[in-house]
Amino acid sequence: MKRREFISVAGGAAIRLMFGQGTSARDSSKEKSKPNILFIMTDQQHTAMMGCTGNKWLKTPALDSLAASGIRFERAYASNPVCMPSRFSLQTGLMPSVIGMGQNEDSGKAAITDVMLQQSLGWLFQKAGYETAYGGKVHLPNEDE
Repeated sequence: MKRREFISVAGGAAIRLMFGQGTSARDSSKEKSKPNILFIMTDQQHTAMMGCTGNKWLKTPALDSLAASGIRFERAYASNPVCMPSRFSLQTGLMPSVIGMGQNEDSGKAAITDVMLQQSLGWLFQKAGYETAYGGKVHLPNEDE
């Protein structure tokens, strides 16, 4: 699938979700038309830290294979240069300032509301009929409490 196709499919799913027309996981005809999505978000990985990006010192065959058969975004911009506020923004589509978070140390006083969680990436995919799983560090404010 090419990047434009992915953006079109993902955009269509987002629009259906906004208007309450999400698909059911039990609807097998629509299930076949949905692409499989594996979203990998690494911690502190530079753009050129994979073999497929031209790094001659690293061997990353599994990631290279995923990149060759999937979509790899080559230009990305962070809403915040610090990891926790940036991850919050990636997962919710909101600026970290919405919850008063500008740095990692702000996480104790920043709170994500249930509405924000319900509109976050994982929940949106669930509402669209996807099975979702999350592995690794959550790295969102107050998620470990």
